[in-house]
Amino acid sequence: MRIQTIAFLTLWGLFLGSCGTKKMNQSIAKYYPYHEDFTSDSTELVIVKPNEKLLALAQTNYVKSVKNVFIPVVIFWYWNVLYKCELDVKQELEKLCSDIKADCYKYKLDSILPEQRLELTVQAIPTSFAYQSKGYIFVYLYGYVYKYSKVALPILKENLVVAYKLYSKNNLVREGTIVIDDKRIAMGDANSTAANTIDTYVVATRDQIYQAKKELITQLQEAIRQ
Repeated sequence: MRIQTIAFLTLWGLFLGSCGTKKMNQSIAKYYPYHEDFTSDSTELVIVKPNEKLLALAQTNYVKSVKNVFIPVVIFWYWNVLYKCELDVKQELEKLCSDIKADCYKYKLDSILPEQRLELTVQAIPTSFAYQSKGYIFVYLYGYVYKYSKVALPILKENLVVAYKLYSKNNLVREGTIVIDDKRIAMGDANSTAANTIDTYVVATRDQIYQAKKELITQLQEAIRQ
């Protein structure tokens, strides 16, 4: 019975931790295309565009295996599975640019820009994260101990970076770069599936983009009033 229990715990941990890239891809792909319409509110005095290098990135899937280690020894079993996950960069950029332009209209940045024009270029955006499942089972004379975890976390901190240029009658009068820190943290539930954990972190990443956009608008207002 003890061996059966150990085998079950190991297989259960591996199954929950690595349900296959196909299913993981589906967890992200279901969010596209966007289920909401992009706003049409805008002002011609504000131009928002993504960095062309970001759009040029080739993206064939959303999840890629980075590490897959499984060490089954008689008294010690260990696994460490790591995947890199990424949202649809092009669609997230299109949505963000549309929302920034709409917020510039909503908060009347055009009223601060008499005979001026503001150009914004999104240089970087938080879209990637890692999913990791790892654990071990150690068997000793009178029983066994085990530990496992499943977590999604930023691979690197990906800040929202937006460059701005302020023109007056086609003359550049001010330029700069605004950086909004990536505040995402590790999230996970040891009893959740990989697909569910990834699904939760997609929502968290989109929320980070939304909150960063709000902070960007505030800093833009301050920058162009100087």
